[in-house]
Amino acid sequence: MPLETPVSSQPGASSILDAQLKSWIDGCGEDPACHVEGVNAFLTECLGEAGFQRVLVQGGSYRTDDGGRAEELAEAMNDCQQRAFDMLPPAPEPTPEYLSRYFDFLLNLSSCIEDEGYNVAAPPSKDAFEESQGAIWHPYEAMDYLTEEEFASLERTCPQDFRG
Repeated sequence: MPLETPVSSQPGASSILDAQLKSWIDGCGEDPACHVEGVNAFLTECLGEAGFQRVLVQGGSYRTDDGGRAEELAEAMNDCQQRAFDMLPPAPEPTPEYLSRYFDFLLNLSSCIEDEGYNVAAPPSKDAFEESQGAIWHPYEAMDYLTEEEFASLERTCPQDFRG
């Protein structure tokens, strides 16, 4: 169910794009994978409106060249993300059992990353992780900067797709 493209050259493009995402999300129901697909399509178009090209790279992640305009890209990304997230339905509260399984998954992921020779910041206690609803630590966010190639290679070896 792709968003109509390109909308960025049409009059009122932002409102058209917002309406397309809203329609997409309404059609998704409670399916989070569908929401992610719609948000990714929205972010690509929204950043295009701001003059940035967002492309899908190997491994399923996205890359956006800032063209020497890093601050403008950061502002555009914040605006686009806020617009997208404002339209998403509220996420259900994770259960303690889910958070426990997710924490264990992240510990295993952290070990995998370390086995590949990368340093990862130490995890919080399980209690602190659960109290934060899982927001305070993720191994991929708790390590030094990786190049695009390093990230893609590491993600193939240590995938971060938790299935609950």
